[in-house]
Amino acid sequence: MIVLSTTASKKEAKALGKLLLEKRLVTCVQRLKIKSMYRWENTLCKAKEYLLILKTTKENLNELESIVKANHSYEVPQFVALKADFISKEYKKWLEKECKSVKNSKKNKA
Repeated sequence: MIVLSTTASKKEAKALGKLLLEKRLVTCVQRLKIKSMYRWENTLCKAKEYLLILKTTKENLNELESIVKANHSYEVPQFVALKADFISKEYKKWLEKECKSVKNSKKNKA
């Protein structure tokens, strides 16, 4: 899964990315400086932001969303998950190995 989220600053993007990696909810965080235009409370807005491209598993999406929302400065943070149409075998194996498995965590607690 590929998750897109934006932050208001480089500092927030770095901190959030590090937290998600430490919790093993993602295997990779890519951080890009962007300019956004959007509507907020009936007003057209422009902002300099940082786009986070997060690589994760479907099993981790709910916990990932909760952690992003709990540690985000925006009232309504962007959290958009996209299913990858194709992933090489090697990359998928690495992603699944490095990402915390919610299924395995539940089995270990039983």
